[in-house]
Amino acid sequence: MEKITFQMHRGFHEVLKARVNEYFATRAIRPRDNWQMYLKTALIATWVLMSYISLVFLASSWYVALPLVLSFAFAICAVGFNIQHDGAHQAFSNSKNVNWLMAFTMDLIGGSHVFWRRKHNILHHTYTNINGVDEDIFDGSMFRLSPDQSRKKIHRFQHFYTYALYAFLTLKWMFYDDWKSLFRVRFGKADEQPRISNRDVILFVATKAFHASYSLIIPALFHPIWLVILFNLLFHFVLGFMLAVVFQMAHAVGDVAFPTPDKTTGDIDNEWAIHQVETTANFAMNNPIIGWYAGGLNFQIEHHLFPRICHIHYRPLSAIVQKTCAEFGVHYQSYSTFLKGFVAHFRWLRTMGKAYPFPETATS
Repeated sequence: MEKITFQMHRGFHEVLKARVNEYFATRAIRPRDNWQMYLKTALIATWVLMSYISLVFLASSWYVALPLVLSFAFAICAVGFNIQHDGAHQAFSNSKNVNWLMAFTMDLIGGSHVFWRRKHNILHHTYTNINGVDEDIFDGSMFRLSPDQSRKKIHRFQHFYTYALYAFLTLKWMFYDDWKSLFRVRFGKADEQPRISNRDVILFVATKAFHASYSLIIPALFHPIWLVILFNLLFHFVLGFMLAVVFQMAHAVGDVAFPTPDKTTGDIDNEWAIHQVETTANFAMNNPIIGWYAGGLNFQIEHHLFPRICHIHYRPLSAIVQKTCAEFGVHYQSYSTFLKGFVAHFRWLRTMGKAYPFPETATS
């Protein structure tokens, strides 16, 4: 297949961008570098530090530590949803250095912003829901999230076991995917993906060591090692589950599109911006608590259209996007509550596990 290209041009993106630019100009507000985001970052950072200090240095029993490890997991998740995500998309600040620092928070909590940016910013945001290119719709033996993926017998049960496997997401990222990517770009084929700098390699190793120190070594000085390991697993189970569910609810549902490029030319018969809307779903748009905590990821449509705009603006921008979609006849999918989005993802997993209505292309 040739490089995937979007062939159609209907003027949707131009009209939408003009209206969004007018929104910011008439109100004299900036798309990024907003004081509200700096305040939010300070609050989340305080939440992280207080949870960690209380968990490691003040908790004297497992029943006191249990709610604290949950608080720490939710706080770290908030870092990912809000701070790291906006920074990685250059939506946090007008300063390149500030954006890098905010994106780098992913490394401080055990991940790698370098490899995540390639996987998420480039592949997922450009080729959303296109099988074989968008790495956010897992194309592996355990999951079937797209009609273009082969169905295997085990998939008939995936709407039950998938959620348990989601809990291992961050453990897989941190201890397998990141290291695999590092060795691939340093010692693999030069043309497979761009090599990373020596500085990034040093930072990668240093931050992995930093994460091991504060998550395992320091806590083990104050608590039994078996309890430290157990609570680390609980922490990752909660963190991985929340991250996976929120991101999958935006794309792996039955009310969005899964386009298939032309097998010869790689062409997609659609405009890129319309493709982004039709392959994405919002949820709980009128819930301010979810909106604040999820970093605007419940407004995934707006985020995919304007990834370099800070998420604090997504709620008012959604009205502009919906109006423009209605005028151009573009399907805008939104679930009114988090639960409805969760159920939609469950139903899609169940549908993809069946042979009908899609052909069974693999049986083992």
